[in-house]
Amino acid sequence: MNLIGTLDWAEANVTLDGRPFRRGDWPQIVPAVEAMDRGTGRTVILMMPPQRGKTLAGQLRLARNLAVSPRRQLWYSKTHNDARSVSDSKLGPLLKACPGVQRVTYTDPDARGRGLLFRFHNSPVELLSADVVAHRNSRSGQELYLDEAWQYEPRAIAEIYARGESYRWRRQVNIMSTAPDRGHEFDVLWESSSRNEWHVACPHCGHVFAPVWSRDQFVWEESLEDDGRINVEASAPTVRLKPPCCGVVTAWSPAICKAMNDPARGAGYKPLNATPDPSVDGFRFNVLATDDWAKFAREWMRAMNAMRAGDRQPMREVRLKKLCIPWDEAR
Repeated sequence: MNLIGTLDWAEANVTLDGRPFRRGDWPQIVPAVEAMDRGTGRTVILMMPPQRGKTLAGQLRLARNLAVSPRRQLWYSKTHNDARSVSDSKLGPLLKACPGVQRVTYTDPDARGRGLLFRFHNSPVELLSADVVAHRNSRSGQELYLDEAWQYEPRAIAEIYARGESYRWRRQVNIMSTAPDRGHEFDVLWESSSRNEWHVACPHCGHVFAPVWSRDQFVWEESLEDDGRINVEASAPTVRLKPPCCGVVTAWSPAICKAMNDPARGAGYKPLNATPDPSVDGFRFNVLATDDWAKFAREWMRAMNAMRAGDRQPMREVRLKKLCIPWDEAR
């Protein structure tokens, strides 16, 4: 018997901000969710900017499992407060609003939607803290979710992985995170994956390429202050895409963005690792595929000004969270 997949189930059961979930609204997470559905014994990585659907993908998979394929599931956040926030503002409300989940019996009615433990029959869900050693070493689950794993302390991911050893080949791990620092445990895991990179389609000629923030792909008129700092408000609005194919200079607009990310025009993920670990699927995209380029340019230019003043932290944030590129402090 073929069980319903996560996306089909979500389109029939999930409402987000008053609108039914539709996979077409989230093209960057669709292949990753489909990878989660392909079978157990795997790790699926979603390395994506904040608020772009990576955590939603994990929530949809977890909710679908509750309704369709019961199993013990563990959701890890960095701290207790982070886990509480996920429960109160994301996972709890989503589960309460899903008809498919509400048909599943709670073994403890008083626990319905409360706290960090959801006691569903044959499918308990625990929300745990990766910072707590006991949570890494004394829990067991068949399907594990690691939220913002780039923040975890050394060896935490390996210890959490061990929580699924009793399930052996049936264990599945889903990691939803922005980029890590170079050399972090998560960075090493990502490098071993298939490293599927999101490619956009040129809005003019249709050539497919991975968007990269560089003078090779983007052009702008840089206006400087008297002290050498970039005049952000004068420079950022001039940013234009110059695709590596036809070179037609293009300003950002919602229509251009939609065309560039349309799978029917060839947009999608392409694997960049020729020799991946066959059990690790990785998916990554950055804000250049989805956001107004002038908006991103403002953040990058302010970070450049801070760098020139000796503060590297803003640029680290831009690279990790917006471009999803590991930060190498040594460089």
